[in-house]
Amino acid sequence: MDDSHYESLLLNAKVLIVATRGSFKAVLREYEKSFGLGSDDRDHLQRWIDDDRTEQVWAEIQDAARSKNPWLPPKTFITESLAARRVAIAIAHGKELRAHYRRAAKEMERVAKFLRKPHPYGMPGYPKSTTLAPMLDDAASYYRTIVEPSRNVPGVLKFGRKAQPHMIFMSMVSNDLK
Repeated sequence: MDDSHYESLLLNAKVLIVATRGSFKAVLREYEKSFGLGSDDRDHLQRWIDDDRTEQVWAEIQDAARSKNPWLPPKTFITESLAARRVAIAIAHGKELRAHYRRAAKEMERVAKFLRKPHPYGMPGYPKSTTLAPMLDDAASYYRTIVEPSRNVPGVLKFGRKAQPHMIFMSMVSNDLK
């Protein structure tokens, strides 16, 4: 076991110990210190820590979660919430990336088409073309999908051009808790 893996296990254990004996705010503080977070995530956690309703809301979330699972680890909830936040922001700002991603998707499809064509003089093609071409098609489809002007995700809010990040975030977290 290398040092980084051992250090990660210790940090996870420390957060778990704080979670079992202290407040949710204590877990948030420990999480903020223990994991390599960007400034946006640290700011988000700090707003959470500063909110007077944090402990009450966490207690309500735990009570609701108990009907589905015996225990919702605070670290898991924090990790999932931060991930949902980043996804919500990315979806809401998809318009800014739309042209770039669509051009990239078109280029991927062009390369996939090139790989499928036989060499004009019968030379053997790239041996992994049959694997690579469908992967490029899949990637192109994926990048087009993530910048669609509107998307309907089952069980989650329909995302449109005017979807606000906070509404997307709330919908995603709510769906995760269900």
